[in-house]
Amino acid sequence: MALARDKAFAQIDRLLAQGKSREAAQAIRELTGESPHDASILNRVGDLLVKHRRTGEAIALFERAADELAAAGFFPKAIAVCRKVLRLEPERLAATERIGVYFARQKLAGEARRHLMAAAERRLAAREFGKARAAYDTLVQLDPADSGLRIRLAETLALEGKRDEAGYHLLQLGATLQGSPGERERVYRRAAELLPGRPEPLAGLVGALVDAGKRVEAVTVLEEAFARQALRGFGAERAQARK
Repeated sequence: MALARDKAFAQIDRLLAQGKSREAAQAIRELTGESPHDASILNRVGDLLVKHRRTGEAIALFERAADELAAAGFFPKAIAVCRKVLRLEPERLAATERIGVYFARQKLAGEARRHLMAAAERRLAAREFGKARAAYDTLVQLDPADSGLRIRLAETLALEGKRDEAGYHLLQLGATLQGSPGERERVYRRAAELLPGRPEPLAGLVGALVDAGKRVEAVTVLEEAFARQALRGFGAERAQARK
């Protein structure tokens, strides 16, 4: 088996050197098709493609190899393959995200954060909110006590148009910040913006204000909320009267 594979690699190398792209592509499909989950084959063929300056095709195989290695639990090897991709294409976000996820699966929070935060910021700049949210979600699962990460996740959900989900995420966060009334206040104020008319953010905000010693402000918040509710009720009555 090993000898046959060596001959196949040598044939691919020769065909690429001769510029016979179609024949080389067919030989690659045959070789990788025999063992589609063999990362060593995918990686070695990728190296041959790099040798012959077929970078795009090589990257596709390297990413497949990284996924197979990660699926088998070989995260350091998967990361090494992704780093190879980044040497070929330094701006490739998918490789940076893969590295971050692989570090997260090893519970290496610092490295995971470095890669996924960088990727998320670039996804946000490109308005790819779903991919940015996926990066933040991975980090929150790794470190659920990090309120900054949870706020970033909520804001990204809001940018995706998932305002209710973002608001309820902030409500959950606020409930964990019992010793931080100032941060709780900010979180509940934002939740109230995302969930207008809902009682939960109002209750959380009032509680945070009272805990911070801002009782007058807490009363004002309640009065304003009741006034808004009364106006909405009056508007509904007028609309009903017009019918």
